[in-house]
Amino acid sequence: QQADREANQAVMLQAIESIRSGQITVSVRDTEMDGIAIRKGDYLGIADNRIVGASADLVEVGRRLIDHLVRHGEEVITILTGELADDAHTNALVQYVEERYPQAEVEIHAGGQPVYHYLFSAE
Repeated sequence: QQADREANQAVMLQAIESIRSGQITVSVRDTEMDGIAIRKGDYLGIADNRIVGASADLVEVGRRLIDHLVRHGEEVITILTGELADDAHTNALVQYVEERYPQAEVEIHAGGQPVYHYLFSAE
């Protein structure tokens, strides 16, 4: 019984570590971080505790973020839409994933989060 629990725990921890996540939000000030010039109002793509993209174009930032998250043939990409997400941006991001990563299944869920336009996970 104990060995089964420990084996299951090891499998679950490995699965958790294989999930990569990121988010898109908006900058509240001009700054420079991680070598990226950021203007107030820019969309920020954040993953691995750092900014991986910044632009006035949300879809461009989303593409950079997705490319950062999908590196090892991930099979499922989940997009959680926030309160500020809109259908045009969501559709453009889904289309990008379908064209660039045809091996991946795309799941979209209404997350309703107030600060982040989108939350992403890749597994």
